[in-house]
Order: sequence, then structure tokens, then C-alpha cells
Amino acid sequence: MLAGIGYIIRGPEPTPPNPPSLAEFDAFFIGVPNNGEIPLIGIIADRSYLLGNPYPSALDADTFLEANSGVLDGTLYFWTHITPMNLAANIPNPGLGWAYTYSLNDYAAYNPVGGVGINDVTFLPGGSPAPNGSAKPTGKIASGQGFFASSKTAISASTIIFNNSMRVGVGGITGDNSQFFRTKNTKEKTANAIEKHRIWLNLKNTKGAFKQTLVGYITDATNEYDSRFDGESFDANEFVDFYSVNQDKNLVIQGRKLPFDENDEVPLGFRTTIDGAFTINIDQVDGTLTNQAVFIEDKLTNTLFDLRSGNYTFNTVAGTFNDRFILRYTNKTLGNTDLETLENQVLVSNKNKQIKVNSAVETIDKVTVYDLLGRQIFKKEKINSNEFSIPNLVSSQQIVLVKVTFQNGNSVTKKVIY
Repeated sequence: MLAGIGYIIRGPEPTPPNPPSLAEFDAFFIGVPNNGEIPLIGIIADRSYLLGNPYPSALDADTFLEANSGVLDGTLYFWTHITPMNLAANIPNPGLGWAYTYSLNDYAAYNPVGGVGINDVTFLPGGSPAPNGSAKPTGKIASGQGFFASSKTAISASTIIFNNSMRVGVGGITGDNSQFFRTKNTKEKTANAIEKHRIWLNLKNTKGAFKQTLVGYITDATNEYDSRFDGESFDANEFVDFYSVNQDKNLVIQGRKLPFDENDEVPLGFRTTIDGAFTINIDQVDGTLTNQAVFIEDKLTNTLFDLRSGNYTFNTVAGTFNDRFILRYTNKTLGNTDLETLENQVLVSNKNKQIKVNSAVETIDKVTVYDLLGRQIFKKEKINSNEFSIPNLVSSQQIVLVKVTFQNGNSVTKKVIY
């Protein structure tokens, strides 16, 4: 094995009578510990590289990224599969339970904003999940730990460097060597060297599907895409992905500018292969956000929910939805027009299976109709009128959501019995 290179190796198949899903294999790595500078040459732009900490001590991720800023983007990804293996016979509903409990693979991520983990779950008798929180990378890469890094689209160097100045215990670098993905979660918290105000959000369901995203307000970040602070989602989770959206990029970690502005708005998106109920909740906050109000705006249901008061639960169908949710820090949902006033100026009615929309003031640009699972069942654009009718809407639902979007960009959603 070459120092600094990461390797993915499949263990040998078990021999009977060992159950395949419960087999364990101990591998021994024998050799002289590495020391000093280790270069990896021939790096090409816009590629992903599987690397590995070559030293017998932990590697400081921030120092490694800073030293290689001319060649690497600022986010590292750690494959992890911490869900305990379960025999299908131990799970009451193998069709669902087996898939969720065994296949929860994903990548934890880290950059200077912080770490985003996956669900650190255990499974109770019968296969139901008991979440214990999320295992976040601490920024100390254990000896022998493999990780992915991506080269920049335009690189100013063609060599990735490892050296002793990046190692924990050298100079002022503190920490330990205990966090090896995919097996252990250290609770150690290190002091921030730069100003950070962060919020971690979780998206999950009751079957154990889970994804986490991080938004942080940090020194030197901007609100534009910045490869140093913004990490794109690897989208490796088979069942769900959750991210913030900026400049058409799906970001598992997003850094935003200081000073923190409570009027800031951050679009959130998600992808799911599962129909049904999901919840969004706050996993952790720090800095100024410790005492800051936090809201989730659901543009589909026209709901503004205080995440400080609990979890926000919603229904969805399988698909990708990048324009449904917004992370907010105030309950002011509209700019110049008060929400309550606007809602009172819009009338949505149903008579003889014909839905009518009337707007007293604003000109209607678009009308979209959804069922309660978020499925779009009707859409009409470029209406350019204050009135609109939908005759003979095809729907088996007793209640539908009618979203009215105006030419000024504001929108109102009304529930209608159909």
C-alpha cells in the first residue's frame, strides 16, 4: 500500500455455518510507521481522490486543507456504515425493516465550517430504531482513516502534501486519535479558532432514514458558492438526501457571511425514495444561534413553524424537492405585503367540482394544485389575471392544496375540500 493513498477492500467471504451478514474479519497491517513529508503527485483538476492518513497519529483536517488549498476543495468525506447488521429473521417487516436497518450507508462530511454526520442509531428488539444523535467528524482524522477529497476545477498545484506539521500533537494542534469512521464517535469538542455561528438540521422518519445538513456563519465566508466553506452532497444515501441550496448546488455544508443577519433566508431541499411522513428538527446550535429564533417555512402548505418548539412533521411522496422549504430566523414571511392581508385578499372556492381563484389586488401568475402528500395534480402558468377557474379537476382527494403565485413573487396556499 502506498502512503497517503486510500483503499477500499472487501473482506473474504465467511465459511459455513457463519451467517454472511454477521461475519467479522480481523485484518493486520504490518510495517514501519510513516514520518515526514509524503507527496502525492499528478493530481488532475475536477477529480475525486480517495486518500488516507499515513501517520501513526491523528491528522488535523483544517491544517491539511489549508496546506492543500491550491489543489483541493475544502470538504472531506468519510464513508460510514454504523448501522448494526441484523438478520432478516429478527425484523418483523423484512420488506421495509431490512432495507432501512442494513443499508443505511452514507458519507459524513467535514470542512472548516464543521462536521456533518449520519444517524448514530441502535436497533431495539424487533428492529425499530432508537436514535442516539448524529456522529459528526471532529476534524481529527484517525491514523489509517480513509477519506475522499475533490480537486478544484482550476488547480494551482498538482501535488497533495502530507507532512508532520499537520499531525495532532505537533505545534499547537490538540486532539486525539479516537475518531475512526466507521466505528467510534468521540464526544470531544475543540475550541474554534475563528468565529462560527452554526445550526445542524436533521431530516428523518420513524423507520430510521436519516440525513443531516449544516449551515454556518463563519469568518471569511460569503453568501456565494465558495469551495473552501461549501461542501456538495455526495448523495450516497439510498433513501434520503437533505441539503441547503445555493447557486443550483446541493450543499451538505454551507458557509455564509458574517455578521449574522436575522433576515437571512436559506433555501433547503431534499430527495427521498420513500412516501410518507418525515420530520425536520434542530440537532445542534452554537454561537449566536444558541439564542436565536429558528423557523422552517413550508412553501407548499404555506406554514411557518418554530423549530425551537419541536419537530416539524410533513408528508411527501418520493422525488426531489428543492423549492419547498426555507430556513428562516424571523417570522416575517413577506416583504412589503403583510401575509394575513394578502391571504384575506385571495378567495379560493369550489362549486360543482370547479375551483375558482379570485385575487382582489395582486395579479395571478401561476396556480398549482397538490394533494396532501405533495403530489402535483394541476399546474397553470402565465395566467396574468385576477381570476382563474379549474373545471373538472381529476382528483380522488377530499382535500387539495391550491397554491396561488402572484407576479410579484409572493404566494398563498389554501386548503379546499374537493
